[in-house]
Amino acid sequence: MASTNPFDEIPSGTPSPLPLRHAKEKVEPSKPSKSIEEIADILLQEKLVLTALELHSELLESGKELSNLRDYFSNPGNFDHAFPQALMVVKSEMVRTPSMSTFDSLEL
Repeated sequence: MASTNPFDEIPSGTPSPLPLRHAKEKVEPSKPSKSIEEIADILLQEKLVLTALELHSELLESGKELSNLRDYFSNPGNFDHAFPQALMVVKSEMVRTPSMSTFDSLEL
């Protein structure tokens, strides 16, 4: 049985998903509902720090910079609370638990 690609042909009687007359019309981009500054503020307010950092990096690469993102990421106080104190403590000894069975104790 030969396999056929269902997208190679559109069966007769099926409407085209995008009529050609629409493909030639010029589509004007809509004006964004929020400015980049507003989007950056929302990202910071919602604690979406990685997304805000990515936006900041992309803007810097394109030669632009937002003062609110620059101020946020240049302030180390914004990141002091990022890690709980329990994770900051380095233990000198690893706690080990006895194993009921290991590969060494198994007789194969």
